[in-house]
Amino acid sequence: MKRPIEQQAAFYRGYATRDRDLAPLTILWATIIASWFLVYAIGCLVPVTKPKAEVATQRSSFVAQP
Repeated sequence: MKRPIEQQAAFYRGYATRDRDLAPLTILWATIIASWFLVYAIGCLVPVTKPKAEVATQRSSFVAQP
């Protein structure tokens, strides 16, 4: 017969997370964070261009000024 402490340990061992179960989750989170960082970095580094209609309007207003 098992001792009560061994019975408790066996019961709680079923709820323990195993290290091998964390590997896919870690890879998933690392991929999500890396792709988010890549999109964020590209968004910061690439200059935002205005549509050509706005640029043409600004240029014509500068030319029209006396």
